[in-house]
Amino acid sequence: MDYEEEMLKEKQMKSSKLKAGALLLASALIMQGCGDAPVTLTEQEEAVIVNYSAHVVAKYNRRQPDGLCYVSPEKLQEEEQEAETETETEQAADDTQSGSGQTSGGDHSSDVAAETKSMAEALGLSGVSVTYNGSEYKDSYIQPGTYALDAASGKKFLVLDFTVANTGDTDVDVDVLSKQPVIRLQMNDTRIAAKTTILLNDLSTYKDTIPAGGRSDVVLLFEVPEDSGETGQMQLEVQADGSNAVVNL
Repeated sequence: MDYEEEMLKEKQMKSSKLKAGALLLASALIMQGCGDAPVTLTEQEEAVIVNYSAHVVAKYNRRQPDGLCYVSPEKLQEEEQEAETETETEQAADDTQSGSGQTSGGDHSSDVAAETKSMAEALGLSGVSVTYNGSEYKDSYIQPGTYALDAASGKKFLVLDFTVANTGDTDVDVDVLSKQPVIRLQMNDTRIAAKTTILLNDLSTYKDTIPAGGRSDVVLLFEVPEDSGETGQMQLEVQADGSNAVVNL
């Protein structure tokens, strides 16, 4: 009997300790809830928790195959094969188009062979002449009272000077801007695209009315390596109005 009484007392003591521990834990939670503000999560943190919870539930849900979102392995493999086929078809179409030399946008590419023309003819201008006056290197180009342009580090500008002159008896509206020409310089086995600027006298974007007998000085800027020397023989390749032209300078 003494042994049984001793065991009973021990069980009662353990039970009391468990109850006391639970009571202390509950008290601690209540005290914490009263003293500290609840933790606020951002939308991104909430999304991470939700996605993780959904993943865990789906992983250990034995009846997932009966759910609305279940996809059989066979169906998944079939969809992946269809997606790969579509990708290969699109890639083949892109390769075919690239091989045919078709481009769009500002390149104005054309299958027409380049012809040697004057600058005015190459730009599709009428009633004016465009005369080349020479070139010079500059670290910066400044249009008085309007805009200053600095060459990039390790570069300098090759500035080509032109004069647009009205050769008729009436005013002429000159609008190179709407033609969006692509102009490249061929110099010493190097091909360089003209720099498009917001200069008012940039020939590639020039738009103005020249009165009868009037003229306007314009430029084309090309950014070249800082150690560039003699220009040698130069040519301009001009693409405008769907035609290609070569202009000898």
